[in-house]
Amino acid sequence: MTLMLVICLVIGLGAGLLGGLLGISGGIITVPCLVFLFKFYGFPSVNLVQLAIGTSLAAMVFNAISSIIAHHGSGTINWKLVERMLPGLILGCLIGAYLGHLLPSTILQLIFGCFATTLGVYFYFHRKLPDLGSPHLPSTPLLNGLGFGVGAISNILGIGGGTM
Repeated sequence: MTLMLVICLVIGLGAGLLGGLLGISGGIITVPCLVFLFKFYGFPSVNLVQLAIGTSLAAMVFNAISSIIAHHGSGTINWKLVERMLPGLILGCLIGAYLGHLLPSTILQLIFGCFATTLGVYFYFHRKLPDLGSPHLPSTPLLNGLGFGVGAISNILGIGGGTM
């Protein structure tokens, strides 16, 4: 059990370090590492990926709370935008969690692998977007739709929504 704790600490440190350096969700690192760790320790394979995703999401709670406090303190959260996206985010999170529960581990692994590959290709070819001047926010229905998508995908994959 001590070895597993040490491995989890190393996974958390690695995910935090790489997430901070690359600006990605630590869940992209945490979920596959936890799947391997759980397999190594002989966890039942039926819900192995769901267990890794749920563990990753639970660990993110502390990171999210500390980030909200820090960013709110520095005035870098647009609370009006959050308010406009919140209904879609909440619904998306609920639907994503439900779908993640229903989908078999093999399908979740495939979805996660496709997303991680797409993310890698995006980062490889990413070019900075042009500055368009003052930001014009999309309509509230569009923001709710975007929030829904972010919430659903984040919960299905066990990653932070900031990646998207």
